[in-house]
Amino acid sequence: MSARSRRHVLVASALAALALLGCHKGGSSDIGPRLIPLPNASSRAVVLDTAGRGVVGARVDVSGTPLRLLTGRNGRGDFLANPTGRQRFFVDGADAAAVGGDRLASYVVAQNLVGQDLPTVLHLPSLPDSASATLAAGNQAGATSIAVGGSRLTISSGSSVGVDDGSASFVVRCGELPPHQLPGDLPTVASGALLWSRGLLVAPSGFTCTPAAALDIVNELALGSGSPLLYRLDRATGEWGAVNVATSVSGGRLVALGAVDAAGLYAFATPVAATTVVGKVIDAKAAVVPDVMVRVDQQHTTTASDGTYRIDGVAAVDASGVPRLVILELFAGGAWLPVRLEASATAQAGLTTLPDLRLDTLQASNVRVQQILRGDGDALQTVRIGAEDGDVALATISDQLGQAFFEDVPAGFFGYQTGRLRDIDTCNYGQSIALLERGRRWADTSQFLSRRGWYQGTRRTRVTISDSVGGGPLAGGWLVTGELPEQGLVGQATNGGSFFIDRNFGGRATAVQQSRRVSTILHAFTIVRPDAEHLEFPMQRVPRAPVGAFDRHGLLTGQLTGVDGARQHELRSTRRLALEEWWDAVVDGIAIPSALPIDVDPAITHGAFTVGVAAIGGGVAASELTSSGGRRTLQKVGVIEDLVPLQAQRQSRDIPLSFAANTSFALPGALAGADASIVASDLRMDLALQLPTGLVVDVVRDLADNITATGTDLQLTLPALANDLAGRRWLALLRGSAVAGDTLQHASLLTLPATSAAFRLPTFPTVSSPSAMATVASTGFTVQFALPAGSLQGLLELRNITGADTLLWQVLLPPDATQFTFVKLPATVPSPLVAGKSYTLTLTAYFAEGVFEGFPNAYLYLHSFQQSVNAVERGVTRVARRSFTIMAN
Repeated sequence: MSARSRRHVLVASALAALALLGCHKGGSSDIGPRLIPLPNASSRAVVLDTAGRGVVGARVDVSGTPLRLLTGRNGRGDFLANPTGRQRFFVDGADAAAVGGDRLASYVVAQNLVGQDLPTVLHLPSLPDSASATLAAGNQAGATSIAVGGSRLTISSGSSVGVDDGSASFVVRCGELPPHQLPGDLPTVASGALLWSRGLLVAPSGFTCTPAAALDIVNELALGSGSPLLYRLDRATGEWGAVNVATSVSGGRLVALGAVDAAGLYAFATPVAATTVVGKVIDAKAAVVPDVMVRVDQQHTTTASDGTYRIDGVAAVDASGVPRLVILELFAGGAWLPVRLEASATAQAGLTTLPDLRLDTLQASNVRVQQILRGDGDALQTVRIGAEDGDVALATISDQLGQAFFEDVPAGFFGYQTGRLRDIDTCNYGQSIALLERGRRWADTSQFLSRRGWYQGTRRTRVTISDSVGGGPLAGGWLVTGELPEQGLVGQATNGGSFFIDRNFGGRATAVQQSRRVSTILHAFTIVRPDAEHLEFPMQRVPRAPVGAFDRHGLLTGQLTGVDGARQHELRSTRRLALEEWWDAVVDGIAIPSALPIDVDPAITHGAFTVGVAAIGGGVAASELTSSGGRRTLQKVGVIEDLVPLQAQRQSRDIPLSFAANTSFALPGALAGADASIVASDLRMDLALQLPTGLVVDVVRDLADNITATGTDLQLTLPALANDLAGRRWLALLRGSAVAGDTLQHASLLTLPATSAAFRLPTFPTVSSPSAMATVASTGFTVQFALPAGSLQGLLELRNITGADTLLWQVLLPPDATQFTFVKLPATVPSPLVAGKSYTLTLTAYFAEGVFEGFPNAYLYLHSFQQSVNAVERGVTRVARRSFTIMAN
């Protein structure tokens, strides 16, 4: 047995946070590390806020057992067990978030687990500061009223209040739930149905009040008089029970005096006539969808195998007898992509039959990935995965064992494509396409990378049309070869997104992909002079929006220390970042596929902060700045480099602003030969810190006065790379733009201390035809241009954005190209070049440092790796763009 095979790693309990499940390995084999087996059991819960957004970091405990789940980006988590029968669930949103600054409530609710998952979505109300009061324990000297939305809690003077932990003072908070989001199994009546008001949640859970406080809620029931029923969700049992106090209707409100003696969720109800609601749920292709959680007002069920549902006991009218609007909420079951739909319909007497409801979901699994290089885990590297269906593509950074975890990957064909530069001859490259079985909730896959040459002289070429984010295969795309109008159609991709064709492409290869969801992207990508054994076409498509906004995270709370309160302050928190992700964000405006909440912003407090830190690890950077005339100057920074928090928990740690921006980094002659349109005072800088691991921390953006010019020399003033910053490097992205007839943009990545003493700003490409505002033929036209000497490659782009829809044609150019003709595509292929549209025409030149700088065959080697090897990974450090508007007729 090898030494690697004898290694052992202690594993956490399967009941710990799901994000930790991929962070361990149990030995290895001759093909790489083994993943710790996952439990076969699965039972899922969904937690949303009142707006239907996924709550990230909610804890759901099964009372009386050790079972706990933590919710992820889509508001869903897994117990990795199969609790059955009637259970009490403690749903805790104290350290969770659906939006930045959230303070979410908690409650206990009882549910019957007849199927595999919790039968209903659990909604958590917000507890805003505006609906709170700080009370001293004991008798109250005056009355206190707390209002939120249409509800109000009134604590009378002389009442004795307290909390079960014995605190001398505490904050009472109130939050509202809409009627159709009241949790649990609500009381029913022998005939008819109960019509419910909104609910008022009183927190904290240990609050008591003697005599009981008054409660009044806006009269949504249309009850004219009488005594509405009052119920409370018991904070201990999770069951709804009657509160036997005097109630009335007064001034358009439902009133209960002496009702709230303890914390809990309170709601009014009144009996009305009932209806039965029936219908069916179908997917985007009109196939039936089973296991959908269907909720109509307070009643719930799941769809049958034929997609149908039936719910009895739904209130048909309001208290005045007027037919009412019932609210439906659909949420896909645990083996499906988490998709929510809310709809409404007017209730009918006796039976309400609804039209088919379309839920855009697919069967899906959670996928753990083990990335393997030369038989061992490839640590702290970008990991990608893309599904052929469902418009889901994901990217993250692997852990120290080369493992990563992706939630909610659609079943069917999926894959990845990734590569990294090794040297002038070879790269590490991996690509595969696999089938994710339907009905599975968890799946493991390995991503193998191996050493291979940049250029290989095989006779045939594999062409892969893949997603630009995840590298997974795309079906439905067209492949066209050659440059003759309306000719060269190879075919339309089927499952796997690949073609195998002879190597002669007739001078160019073009892939076209059309993606429709809420919006449309029609993307064509052309490679000029293709000559390789494989070609990668990274196609843009409309991404499926997640239910929630944030990554799994823990909360970091503390103070910025060493603060000058008269200055500006910023905080940035990102998961572990690869250099190429930061480059894409600052150079091309491609959003980092990660988001974390800032709950307490030091931009407001100038000291205190509470911020989310990615559960997989991330960096936090605090900046102190001054600003004058819109020009920002960095004064000090503080950095936490690689923090791995406990998910859905808080930890305290201050951030000292201990690194003053007082050290000069010289760039002699940087402006020598610069284009006349580049004005030194217009330059801006984005700053990141590169760690010894190669990962980066995003520090601050849009600095101006940390850049000074003397003659042709530039000087950057930044914190010294000493003490706690020793061994790190500054990544300074120097950029600018100008309008000189055309729009000119440039960006240069500097690694400081500088790796090259001969830094110069890039030279702009030129376009001689067409000219700005020219009219071109939608059937085809020629662009004549010149790329600057020393370019690695060029990119020509036509882009039209109309509302949410995008038409895009990108062309990869060798550095010696001087013209390109856009031609009419074959009749069956949709074209991004459309008559009557205006386009931004952009020509970009890329310049490299390192192994490919000045290398004559660089384009030949690199042009086939458009998906797998990012521009900055190839050594690109500078770009220059020229753009202007043209019209197509």
